[in-house]
Amino acid sequence: MHQATAPHAVADHAFGVLASVRQVPLRDGWEVLQEVSRRLNTKRLVVADQVVGRPVGRPIPYQAGQVLEGQVKGRAGPSRAGERFRESGRCGPETGRAGTCTARPG
Repeated sequence: MHQATAPHAVADHAFGVLASVRQVPLRDGWEVLQEVSRRLNTKRLVVADQVVGRPVGRPIPYQAGQVLEGQVKGRAGPSRAGERFRESGRCGPETGRAGTCTARPG
């Protein structure tokens, strides 16, 4: 039974990451994972795992990141996550990391 619920837990966690970091409505989370999975010919569980790992610094494959960005762009609401990250002093022109800023929770 535990093995059957583990994939759902990863997917649910990915929905939460998409909602909190990228402002994607929870109801759209499944569609985002499904479309990215279909376009990359990759299992949804793999995509969900990549989404979950991204905010904590695990790299995501370039192509997966591009497809994910495309899916998120049309669904995301206004977000201040990136702005809060920039305000924290961890990125921006003065740090030399202007093009590499990503919002991280916390």
